[in-house]
Amino acid sequence: MIDSWILGTYLFPMFTYYPYLYFRAEKGSGKGTNLQIISRTAWNPTDKFIASKEAPLFRLIEKAKPTLILDEYPRLLRNPFIGPAIESILESGSEKGGKVIRCKEGNPNEIEHFDVYCPKVLASRRATEIEEKSIVIILTKTTDVRYAERRKELDYNTDFERIKEGLLRIALSYWKEIFEVYKQLKPTKHLTGREFNFWCPILAIAKVIFPDKYDEILKYAEESTKSRLGERFEIEDIVLTALYNNLDIDSLSSDNYVVVTLKELREWTEHQLHHNTINSALSNLKLINKSRAGKIYLRAERLLELFKERGFIDNLENEELPGDLKILEISNNFDIEEKDGHYLWICKNCQACFSSPDDAWDHLEAKKANPKACKKPEKKKYEFDDLTQQSDLEKALLGGDNGD
Repeated sequence: MIDSWILGTYLFPMFTYYPYLYFRAEKGSGKGTNLQIISRTAWNPTDKFIASKEAPLFRLIEKAKPTLILDEYPRLLRNPFIGPAIESILESGSEKGGKVIRCKEGNPNEIEHFDVYCPKVLASRRATEIEEKSIVIILTKTTDVRYAERRKELDYNTDFERIKEGLLRIALSYWKEIFEVYKQLKPTKHLTGREFNFWCPILAIAKVIFPDKYDEILKYAEESTKSRLGERFEIEDIVLTALYNNLDIDSLSSDNYVVVTLKELREWTEHQLHHNTINSALSNLKLINKSRAGKIYLRAERLLELFKERGFIDNLENEELPGDLKILEISNNFDIEEKDGHYLWICKNCQACFSSPDDAWDHLEAKKANPKACKKPEKKKYEFDDLTQQSDLEKALLGGDNGD
């Protein structure tokens, strides 16, 4: 599960939500060791670095999109210089688009908006409210000397660079498959609403990369959620989950109604809720338009609104590869050269020449669709001054001289 979270730090821009990783334990239980391992393997880690002022911290997150490591999180909140900043960052930073508003340093009349969405790992000796947005790992203290020896080995272990390279390769190779699974995952009867949103990226990664562990991680997610909520689930969320899992969402539109029966809803909830309980939940959600002859007519527009509001559905169809990964994939396949202030992207395989990274990316996509279209030239070299020269690949795609 922690492996899935670490891999997700390389992919988090494509998820709508990304949970914090929260280690809770008494002193000497290994919180620092876990933070050290994550600082050696996660994407762009801060390695426990915290700025002494608010503005540098906000800019660090917005520009570097790091994995923010916060040791002894409650103690940091008491820091008069950055405590309020940490609190606001954690309040808004688990959801894509989450921003913190601050007055510009040196000019209180000008407002700045800082994007604070990024992976965050925290450690604490006690439970805090931030656990609602976190995957919580409770560590137990041990006197086994082997763990102390292994902690010492972290300081000179040379495997971490190889591990990070491997994680990056996995991210580049499987991001599309993970994203498709992410879009298709549905809530379960014990994992729904807000909790489902936060667990969804971890479950999608596990299903693709660690399929033999998926059921185990899903069970942990459900049990962890039940434990934190004290076995209490909102009846409204249970009913919404039942509707989402059993209705054809694509057929819903703002100008029609959804017709269901109480018998169907009782079966769909798997809790066999009493019909009065179901009616009450539908009424609280303001979904009922009318009831007649044992049938309930639900407002489709309101139902879609609730699905979006509570994270059951997102506008993910047009999402693309995160910018950082896209740039890395381009750099792995193209040489970038400059002349007279102009940059050219030259395919390492076929030597096709492009004047923008977007064109280079289109070339890569075409190559994936038809690998034979990107052929190595026998004896051909592109000159910088001839930007209008067409490559063999371009001619093939545009229906060139040979008409193929």
